[in-house]
Amino acid sequence: MTKDGHRFDPIDIERALCSDPLVAHAAASGTGHSYVTALLALNPTAVADWADENGLAHGSLADLAHNDELIKTVALSIAYANRDLPAEQRVRAFTVVGEEWLRGSDLLSFDSVPDRDAIGNRYAADLAAMYA
Repeated sequence: MTKDGHRFDPIDIERALCSDPLVAHAAASGTGHSYVTALLALNPTAVADWADENGLAHGSLADLAHNDELIKTVALSIAYANRDLPAEQRVRAFTVVGEEWLRGSDLLSFDSVPDRDAIGNRYAADLAAMYA
């Protein structure tokens, strides 16, 4: 529930965000805050293809996660996903993380369900920056 008392189901938001092939996994956050944010883990294969199509050197996933053009592309897909979400569930800030989230890891279950506590701990600084 957001600080304003709006309930939201992060799974619905995450599904909408993952409709972009560049996004492998998403973790929506907003509990106790006035708006929803998201951490996005990229799909390494789709990002490599995107880099090829845009004439960019592959580099590491961490490097590509900070590429301005890639971030603009992801921002457009978030804007598209937000159209189908209720106003109080729309993502207002996001961070593309520079690591792959693997199924069965400390961040994702084998069913690819995000472990919100582990993700919140690992990306605490990113989350704080989105709410600053």
